[in-house]
Amino acid sequence: YAEGGGNTFSVEIDSKGRVFSGTNNGSTRGMHYAQGGYAHKNWGKHGPLTNSYAFGYYEHMRHKGYQERFSQTFSIYEGGAFPPKYNGAVFAANSLHNRVMASNLIPDTSTFRTEDMPPIVMTQDRWFRPVDIKVGPDGSVYLADWYDSRLTHVDPRDNWHKTSGRIYRLKPTDYKPLKPFDLSKQTNAELIETMGHKNKWFRQKAVQVIGERGDTSMVPALLAIAKDENDDRCLEALWALNQLGAFNKELALELLGHRDEHIRRWTIRLLGDSHTTSKKLTASLVGLAKTEPYAEVRSQLASTAKRLPAESGLAITAELLQREEDLQDLLWWAIESKATSDRELVLQLFSKPDFWQVKMVQDYILERIMQRYAMAGGDENYAMCAKLLKLAPSDQHKEKLMVGMLEAFRGQKIDNLPEELSKELVEYQKNLGESDLALALRLGDKEATQRALKIVADKNADRPTRLTYIEILGQLKVKDAVGPLTAILSSSGADTHSLKRVALQALMNYENPSIGNSILGRYHSTL
Repeated sequence: YAEGGGNTFSVEIDSKGRVFSGTNNGSTRGMHYAQGGYAHKNWGKHGPLTNSYAFGYYEHMRHKGYQERFSQTFSIYEGGAFPPKYNGAVFAANSLHNRVMASNLIPDTSTFRTEDMPPIVMTQDRWFRPVDIKVGPDGSVYLADWYDSRLTHVDPRDNWHKTSGRIYRLKPTDYKPLKPFDLSKQTNAELIETMGHKNKWFRQKAVQVIGERGDTSMVPALLAIAKDENDDRCLEALWALNQLGAFNKELALELLGHRDEHIRRWTIRLLGDSHTTSKKLTASLVGLAKTEPYAEVRSQLASTAKRLPAESGLAITAELLQREEDLQDLLWWAIESKATSDRELVLQLFSKPDFWQVKMVQDYILERIMQRYAMAGGDENYAMCAKLLKLAPSDQHKEKLMVGMLEAFRGQKIDNLPEELSKELVEYQKNLGESDLALALRLGDKEATQRALKIVADKNADRPTRLTYIEILGQLKVKDAVGPLTAILSSSGADTHSLKRVALQALMNYENPSIGNSILGRYHSTL
């Protein structure tokens, strides 16, 4: 569904089918996930993103209130038994700090943020360790308490207190226990009625039982509910129809015009899950991309664009890019997913002069698309780089592309490029003149290398420029740079600290024993 999460401990799906999780991080209550998105990870434990060309990721939900880590699990209260102020609130267990917190869940563009309410459970008992939290069918909140002085798994000794765990129930003051029930024994009509229960647990379980029962005689009644813009069960009806195999393109065309934004959002979601569309549906989706007022629906359009065939997906993406409101990462991921499978269709986007003038294209897409193809390498991808440079309508647009190209080759020499692309790069470097030798250095230009070495050695040269060239010369392991870089280590003055630091980092790339001796000789003098 999505990738990432802050060492995710849990998953929560609310009444509208949104996906959340708790986290191992502090200063947040957790993560909200967009389908097909990439999110912050515990990089050291779980490694980098699986897509090397993501070029970005979502962060946790912003939070105002208690900051100490970590709310490893939470439930969104939709049980219908607590006072109204708790409806839709996050109930988060923090086992590290022996408490249960409540936070308002507030829309924030296409995602959410949280603001704390007063804590739900506080105690001085250091053994209280709420490790899980769920809302039950009775509308109460249930806590699994680890109850132990130890919470960490770092200590390998098996000295856990294994007999003291317990379960707590947070119940309303007028609590009345539920009588025993079995939803699987309800009639079809009763299940459809249960889809409107005040407790999310019953609504979602009713949909589950309908799917498990598989009785298609329920389809007409469910269709009527799904199409009824005044029926609160319309979303559950859509889910049930999908479970019964009754969701199709004809129904999708009708529901894309539904008044309820969540019906529109889930219709778009289900179309993406099928990975197919039609000309009529594509036209309708592109129309929504132009006019849809709800950020969450636009977010799902971007997610679905990634999953649909390129002709439809890129048409939707092109319209969403013109909204200039948000979703830049999702829209990049939609384009990136077609970058090599459908190069010609991607190129068609950039063949339209107006596309280059779109603000989000200039701010987020140009650098990334060039970096994507350059990083992938190979004749076909380098050919795309050359074609993009030719299509660029101005020097400013070409500059954006070149920034992406240089980022792709950060830390390495640019070689083995096809002649067409090499010519473009050389011409671009000529236009830059001596104002920026970074590209020429990576291209292995000998004259540029000599000029860069002079600038690095010049104490009066622009410091940011010197720092840039020092870094590149070290990355390329230019032998003639060892002398100027070592000389920098002998310089004095407070303004030389950054130069020395970058020079040391550059010299680390060389396998030359004399460099170590030279550094040690300067230790406690100029270093």
